[in-house]
Amino acid sequence: MSRRGGGRPMPREVVLSKALSHLLRHSAERENLKISKEGYVNVADLLETRKVKSLNATLPEIIQAVSSSDKQRFSLFYISPETIEAGKQESQEQQEAVVATAASEEKQKNATAHALSVSDNDPSHFLIRATQGHSMKVVDTALFLERLSLEDDATTKLPHTVVHGTYHGAWPLILASGGLRPMSRLQVHFATGPTLDAVFPNGRDAPLATLDPRSKATVISGMRSDAEILIYINLRRALEAGCPFYRSENGVILSEGMSLGDDGETKTVPIEFFDLVVERRAGLGVLWEDGRVVQELPSHLAEKKNPKALRGGDSTITLKYRYSKRREIEDNIKMTGHQYDPTFTDRVIDAMGPKTNPRLRQLMSGFIRHIHDFARENELTVDEWMQGVQMINWAGQMSDAKRNEGQLLCDVIGLESLVDEITYKVASEADAPTATAILGPFFRADTMVRQNGDSIVVTGVDDGEMVFMQGQVVDYKTKKPIPGTTVEVWQASTNGLYEQQDSNQVEHNLRGKFTTDENGRYWFYCLRPTPYPVPDDGPAGKLLQLMDRHPYRPAHIHIFATHDGYKPLVTQIFDRKDPYLTNDSVFAVKDSLIVDFVPRKGDPKASTELTYDVKLVARDS
Repeated sequence: MSRRGGGRPMPREVVLSKALSHLLRHSAERENLKISKEGYVNVADLLETRKVKSLNATLPEIIQAVSSSDKQRFSLFYISPETIEAGKQESQEQQEAVVATAASEEKQKNATAHALSVSDNDPSHFLIRATQGHSMKVVDTALFLERLSLEDDATTKLPHTVVHGTYHGAWPLILASGGLRPMSRLQVHFATGPTLDAVFPNGRDAPLATLDPRSKATVISGMRSDAEILIYINLRRALEAGCPFYRSENGVILSEGMSLGDDGETKTVPIEFFDLVVERRAGLGVLWEDGRVVQELPSHLAEKKNPKALRGGDSTITLKYRYSKRREIEDNIKMTGHQYDPTFTDRVIDAMGPKTNPRLRQLMSGFIRHIHDFARENELTVDEWMQGVQMINWAGQMSDAKRNEGQLLCDVIGLESLVDEITYKVASEADAPTATAILGPFFRADTMVRQNGDSIVVTGVDDGEMVFMQGQVVDYKTKKPIPGTTVEVWQASTNGLYEQQDSNQVEHNLRGKFTTDENGRYWFYCLRPTPYPVPDDGPAGKLLQLMDRHPYRPAHIHIFATHDGYKPLVTQIFDRKDPYLTNDSVFAVKDSLIVDFVPRKGDPKASTELTYDVKLVARDS
C-alpha cells in the first residue's frame, strides 16, 4: 500500500487508478508513451511505463480499474487479433482512421462494455484512455466529446444542471479574474448535479442540506466530493453567446471557455453566465445571483488554502489579484518619473525591528533585495508570481516525514548543490578531504540499525547486481581509524524508487545504519546503484518539464557519517560507468566522489565489490 497525506495506507487499487489517471491525462508524452490524438494508448505499452511497472500491475488489474471506477474515468477499446492482422496490410493513415472512428462512435457502440466482457489475456489487444481531464495538447478532445447545441434543447438532451465545484480560497480569485479558466487542463470541468432542489430541499429560506463528502452517494463525475462552493451555469445563455460546451462519455460537462482579451489566448467561462453561486460547507447559502454579489464570503474562509491546489489543476484557481492601492502607486510613479517606486525595497528592509537577529537581518535583507530586483528586472506579472506561490504551496502539501518536496525543488534548480559547494569550500579550508554532496529528499532519521556484514537488500530484486561494500573511517590528519562512527547508507531500488515511494518495498529496504568496529571498518551488502528519474508527480517534476530538462540522476549511494568528536559528513558516491555523470538533474556530482566497482570472487552473495574510505575532520581542528 502507498500512503495518504496523513500517513494512512492507500489501497493498491487506488494507487493504480491514480497512476493511470496521471499518465493518461497529463504525462504520457513525458513517459515516452505513444498516445493517439483521440487519447488512446496501448495497454501493453502502458504496463511497461515506469510508474505502472513499479506497481507490477497486470492486465486484469487494468481491466478492474476501468470497471470499478466510481466516476468512469477510463474508456477501454478492444482490437481483435483479426483486426490487428488486417491492419498490418493497411497504411498508417488507414489504421488511425479506424481508431478515430472507434473513438467518435464509442459511446453508441458501448465499446468499453464490450472490451470488459472479452476473454483475452493479451494486453496489446486493448487500448485505454481517460474519458476527460486531459492537459496534453496532443489530445484533441473534440474527437471523442459530444458538443452540446441549443438544438438539443428540443430533444431534452441538454442537461438541466451544469455546476462547477470549487473551494473557499478560490472564490475571490474567480471574481477578480471574471470567470473560470482551464488553467493547466484543456477544459473547465462541470457536473450535472447536485441540483438546486437537492441543495435546498426545503426551499431557499430553509437551511441547506448537509452533504457528507465521505459518502459514496455524493460521488459525481466532474466534481470533487468535498467542493465547498457550487457555481451554477446558465448553459443556454452561454451557448447563445458562443461559449462551447461538451459532454464526455461519463457524463462530465466541459468547456475551454471563450476568448475575452486582445491576445486571443486566454479563455474564460465568463462570470456573466453564472446563474447562482452557493456556499454549502459553512451553510452560508447564496453568494451570487443574477450578476450581483448577494453576500461576501467571510475573510477567514476567503483566505483559506485550496486543499487541492495544483493537484491536477483546479481550474478555478485564476491568477489575478487586484490591489486597492495600485492607482496610488501608478500616480506616484508618474510624479517621480521612475518606472518603479525607488524607495520601496529599502522601506521593506527597514521595517525589521531592532531585536532582529543580526544574521537573520543580513540574510533577509539580501533575500528581499535580490528577489525585488528579480521581479523588477523581469517585470514579473501577478500571474507569474501566483504560479510561483502555488508551486511552493504544492511542495508543502506533498511533503511529509518521508518525502521533502521543497528540498527536491531546491535540488533541481541547483540551490542545494550550490549551498553544499559553499559549505564544502569552508570545510576544505578546515582541511576536510572527503567531499560533501547533497542530502536529498529521501533521508530518514529513523533508519534501522544493522550489523556489519548484513545486507540492506530486504526486498528481493531480481534484476539487481549485488555488491559487497566496505571501507574504513579515519581521522584525516592523524590517519588513525575512528571506532564507533555511525555510517548511514541509503539507495534507490532498480525501479528508480526509494522504499518510502514504493508500496512493494518493505519499510527500511535498501537503507541501514552501521557502526565501525575497533579498526574503524564497516562492511555490508547492497545493490549496485542504477540511474533513476527524480519524482515527477510534484512541482519539481513539473518545473523540469517546463524547463525542457530530463529528470535523471546518475547511479549513486548516499552516505551520512557521524561521530561525536568529528564534523558530520553527508555525501554521495557515483558509479564511474553511469551515462548521467556529466548532466545530473540536481548537479551533485563531484570528481572525487566517482568510484569504481570491481568484480568480486569467491562470494556467493555478491559478484561485485566496492571499497570506499571516509576521512573525517575533528570538530576542534
